[in-house]
Amino acid sequence: MNNPIHLYFGVRSQQDVYDTDRLRQLAKDHSNICINILVATGQAGEMQRTGLMTDALNLLVAHLGVSPEHVYADAFYPSGI
Repeated sequence: MNNPIHLYFGVRSQQDVYDTDRLRQLAKDHSNICINILVATGQAGEMQRTGLMTDALNLLVAHLGVSPEHVYADAFYPSGI
């Protein structure tokens, strides 16, 4: 499959970012994958942007003309909550 894949990884703060090396390698190995790391509060690091996940996805969906039912989003929470 050669369709473009936009992977959005959203975190609350810079301290919550993990596995960036793995994500970079994934994008390097698969030219159709675009990795987007969003930091909700504070400063964004290299290859990151600030903002809320919902805002970024709404902009992407509108820009690409994608129907909302073709977008999959899921939240992950620490275990024990």
